[in-house]
Amino acid sequence: MTSPYTLLVDSLLMAFQLYAVLNPVSVIPTFMSLIGDRSRAEKAVAVRRASLYVVVLMAIFSILGGTMLKFLT
Repeated sequence: MTSPYTLLVDSLLMAFQLYAVLNPVSVIPTFMSLIGDRSRAEKAVAVRRASLYVVVLMAIFSILGGTMLKFLT
């Protein structure tokens, strides 16, 4: 049986690894240059849409990533 502490540590490590791979800080200037002249409401919609796309793509690659890598080798 896994202790809650181990689960918490593993979850935090995975979150940190995803943060390092996605590197959201480096994307901010590009994103802002693309939506800089839009209204506040349009910016909010763009942020929500981009976030949804990222979550969907991460889920797809998490599920199918191993299969894709096996196909390439």
